[in-house]
Amino acid sequence: MRLLGARLTDSDATELTLGWEPVADDTDEVVLQRSTSATGPWEDVLSVASTRQTISGTQTSGSWYRLQSMSSGYVGGATGAMYVHAVAREVYDVRDVSIPGIGFDTTLYGVVRYPADLSAGPYPLVLLMHGNHGNCRRDGTTSDSCATTTDHDCDYSGYSTTPNAEGMTYQAEMLAARGMVAATVSANAMNCRSGYILERARLLRAHLEAWSDWQKGVSGDMGTRFASTLDLSRVGLAGHSRGGDAVAHVPQMLSDAPIPGVDVTSI
Repeated sequence: MRLLGARLTDSDATELTLGWEPVADDTDEVVLQRSTSATGPWEDVLSVASTRQTISGTQTSGSWYRLQSMSSGYVGGATGAMYVHAVAREVYDVRDVSIPGIGFDTTLYGVVRYPADLSAGPYPLVLLMHGNHGNCRRDGTTSDSCATTTDHDCDYSGYSTTPNAEGMTYQAEMLAARGMVAATVSANAMNCRSGYILERARLLRAHLEAWSDWQKGVSGDMGTRFASTLDLSRVGLAGHSRGGDAVAHVPQMLSDAPIPGVDVTSI
């Protein structure tokens, strides 16, 4: 059994999809079971025909899951238990930040998904960065245009800010359900410019500095919500297109100018 997807609903419930390899025996029904413990007791959530390979459910708190096979009313084997975290949301928007190597003050804007039970940490941190794209969206459409901005927002009349960071939240929600704090960060101020790969990388490093402060309990845009909840010795970075190019430069930047306690271990 694997967690194939997790989505935070408008009511802040976590909708999850589990999947498994095809069943090759005489199983005719697969039952999803849930528990507060890896060893049970187990309650049946719902069942599907064995010809299915996915099953979905909704939770409001973290739970253990397993799949139980049934054949003609007889109980068969069960998978091992797997924990799925309930997902919570947060946004930070830190203005007028001066970042070495970027020629203007800019914004640290991040859309965060994290395990709702922060007391069960510390959790690894993952930052995700989108690619180059329009940053101004014409009101009432999904048509995006480019504007040269110095922060996250598009302030032109008749336009709203293109939600480039929000576009990667489906990945952040999956990571959070698996036990990571994930922030998809906005590079809108770096979009619609020629190049700006290294500036994107410097922006990511500035986000890591902010997260390092929040881990230490330094208040600010995130208060002290994430104090002592992160394992910053296990930081992951992921990016699409120019965002992917940018994350590849961050380890060298951290080697040249380390952030104490922060170590990028996956890209």
